[in-house]
Amino acid sequence: MSTLLAATTALAWGFAEVLMLGAAKRHGPVVVGFWLMVVGGALTVPLVLGSSPPPIEDWGIPVVAAAVGLGGSVLYWVALRQGPLSVVSPTVATSGGIGAVLAVLVLGERLPVAAVVALALATVGAVLASVSRLDARTGVGWAAPAAMTLGAYTVLLAAAADRVGVYWALLGYRIVGGVVLAVVLVVKRTDLRLSGPHAGVLVLAGVLDTIGFVAFTTGLERGPVAVVAVVSAQFSTIAVVLAATVLRERLHAHQWVGVVGMLVATSVLGFAT
Repeated sequence: MSTLLAATTALAWGFAEVLMLGAAKRHGPVVVGFWLMVVGGALTVPLVLGSSPPPIEDWGIPVVAAAVGLGGSVLYWVALRQGPLSVVSPTVATSGGIGAVLAVLVLGERLPVAAVVALALATVGAVLASVSRLDARTGVGWAAPAAMTLGAYTVLLAAAADRVGVYWALLGYRIVGGVVLAVVLVVKRTDLRLSGPHAGVLVLAGVLDTIGFVAFTTGLERGPVAVVAVVSAQFSTIAVVLAATVLRERLHAHQWVGVVGMLVATSVLGFAT
C-alpha cells in the first residue's frame, strides 16, 4: 500500500512541477510558494475538521519539520526559476535516495536485499530519465542543497505524522510556510498578483501538490520510509514523460533506459515490501 501511495505522490508532483514551472520563472519562488501554501492550506483545513488539535507539547517535531520542508521547497522553487527543468528535476529527485539512507541510518529501517537493489535502480533511473544532457550543470547550485534538505524533511515529516497525525502535520507545514513567506513578501513589498493564465494554472498545481503531500505523508506513516522516499522521487520521471508526450520533447536513449529502470524498480518494490 505504501508503494501505491508513493506512486500517487510521484504522479501528482510530476504534473504539478510542469504546471508551476512557468509561474516560478515569471513571478519568482516566494510568490509561487505563498500561493501554493494558501491553496494547500485551504484544502487541508477540511481534513482536520472534527478532530481536536494535538496538545502543544507534541508540536516540537512538526514545527521543525515544517521549517526544514519550507527551506527545501524555497531552494527548489529558486532552482526551477534559475535552471532548466531537465537539470533541476533529477537533481532534486535525489532527495529520495538521501531520505532512504537517512531512514536506514536514523530510523534503523531494515529492508530485503531485493528492495535495496530496487531502491538503487530507481534512484539511478530517475536521474537517467530526467537529464537531457548528461553534462548539464545549470541550476545545480540551488537544486543540490534542495535535495539534501528535502531528504532530511522526509524523515522529519514521518516523525511529525507519527506524533500529530498526517493531516495536522500537513496543516502545520502550510501554516508555518504561509506565515514565513507572507512576512517576506510584506518586507519586500512584492506584488502578489499573478498574470494571465498563471493564476488558474497555479491553483491546479496547488491542488495536485496537496494530493501528493497527503499521499506522501500517509505513505510515510505506514512505511517503510526508505521505499516511500525513493518511489515518490520518481516525480522527475513523470515530468520527463509528460514533456515527451504532451510537449513533444525528444527523449534521448539513456532517458528511455531510465524510465524502464524506474518502472522495473517500482514493480520490484511493490512485491518486496
